[in-house]
Amino acid sequence: SLTNLAASCLNSSVYFGFTRFVCVFIFTSNDIINLPLEVSCCIKPFHLGRRKEALAAAERAVAIYEKLSQKNADAFEPDLAVSLGALGSIYLNDDKVAQALKIFARGIQVLSRLFQHAPAAFGSLMESLCQDYMASCKQAGQEPDRVLLAPIVEKLQTLDKE
Repeated sequence: SLTNLAASCLNSSVYFGFTRFVCVFIFTSNDIINLPLEVSCCIKPFHLGRRKEALAAAERAVAIYEKLSQKNADAFEPDLAVSLGALGSIYLNDDKVAQALKIFARGIQVLSRLFQHAPAAFGSLMESLCQDYMASCKQAGQEPDRVLLAPIVEKLQTLDKE
């Protein structure tokens, strides 16, 4: 089951931020079809330590979903955000913190519009992107972009009150 898949990923001895990110998305969507194909192709190489292969797949996924989201933003921006999260996590695990920071921020920007309209649907994904962004900021010794995060925090606080 997907619950077991998510639990095994989260408890895996080869745990990386990228794996957590993808598994959280699978777990919360309850539908593996929502996992972008290109991102799912990154999981195995990343686990096997083939970082170049995983990086190439993640970069390819971002390029594909960038083009698709230009034609149909509502359909493909979530996949683009997942792909950006995967790419950012690969950069972060390779100590390319500045690149990871930019990629996570881009993922937050991409998902923000849909998150504002449907926070219940995109809350878990947005939370993962924000956590990874904040971790990157901390690792880089940089303050988070308050302008980027303010509307997200405000929406999350509104949800907590409901």
